[in-house]
Amino acid sequence: MADRRGIHRLLNPAAIPMRTNALRNKQAFARIMREYGLPIPSTFFEPRANLPDWLSERTRLIAKPSFSSKGTGVIAFERRSDGWYDGRVLLNEEELLTVLDRILHRGGIVQDRATTHPEFRGISPGALPTVRVMSFAYRTGEIVAFAPVVRLSRDQTGAVDNFNAGNLVSAISPDNRLDAAWGISSGRIERFSNHPLTGRPIADCKVPSLGQILELARRAHEPFAAGFGMIGWDIGLTDMGPSIIEGNWNPGTDIIQLAMQTGLDALQIGECYRTLLDTLPEEAWRNAKPIQFDILK
Repeated sequence: MADRRGIHRLLNPAAIPMRTNALRNKQAFARIMREYGLPIPSTFFEPRANLPDWLSERTRLIAKPSFSSKGTGVIAFERRSDGWYDGRVLLNEEELLTVLDRILHRGGIVQDRATTHPEFRGISPGALPTVRVMSFAYRTGEIVAFAPVVRLSRDQTGAVDNFNAGNLVSAISPDNRLDAAWGISSGRIERFSNHPLTGRPIADCKVPSLGQILELARRAHEPFAAGFGMIGWDIGLTDMGPSIIEGNWNPGTDIIQLAMQTGLDALQIGECYRTLLDTLPEEAWRNAKPIQFDILK
C-alpha cells in the first residue's frame, strides 16, 4: 500500500495536499462533472434548507462522506411506507434529514441511488455494479483509457460494490463479455461461474456501451490532466446508461491482477505506468519522500 501510494503521488502531484484534492472532495468532484456536462447520478446541489423539498420527490438515496475511500461511510436509503430504511434501522424524515445534513456539512454528497442496468440485475442484486476504467494522461496531451474489470455486488443489502467489502470482480474479455468472477468465501479466494446468491450465470454477460464508457473516462480526465497522470474511474452500469460514480487518485491494482490472472507487467496498464514514470521530470523523483503518507494536510 505504501509503495502504491508513493507511485501515485509521483504521477498525481495535485493529489497533495489532500484538502485541495478534487477527486477526494465529493462535492467538488460532482460540480466539475456537472460543469463538463458528464453524466452523474442526480445530485443535491441546492442550499441545505431546500433538502426536504428535494427529498419529497425521491424514493432511493445514497449518501457519501467526503475524503473517504473504499466505500467507507457510504449509506443507502430506501423510502418505505413508515420511513426511510438504511439497511439496518428505520428512520423518520427528521432523523434522515439530520444524517444527511451532517454529511453535507462535512463536504459529502447526497444523490439518487441509480437503478442497475437490466442485463446486470441478476448478477449484481444489491449495489450498483461499476466498471473500473484506468485512464492515463501523457505529457503529449493524449489521454488513453482501458476497462479491465467489472465489480458486482454479492448480496442485496450492501451500499457499495467494492471487492474488499465482500463483493465480486470479473475481467472483461476481448468481445466485451464477462469472465467468471472472483470473490472471497470463508477467507479464501474463489471463482464463481454463477452468482453465489442468485445462481445466475456471470460468464458471457455482455458489458453494454463499453465504447461509451471508455470515452466518458477520457473526457472526465480532461479537467484533471494537468495534475493527475492517472485516474481509476468507477462508472456505473445504470438503466439510463453509463454514469460516472467517482474518480480515484490512488486506485488499487490488486483486483485487476486477480481478475485477469496476470501481473501489471503483462498488461497495457503496466505499459502506461512505465511510460508515465519514464517521462517524469528528474525534480519529481528528487522531491519524493521515502514514504509518502496519504493524510489530510
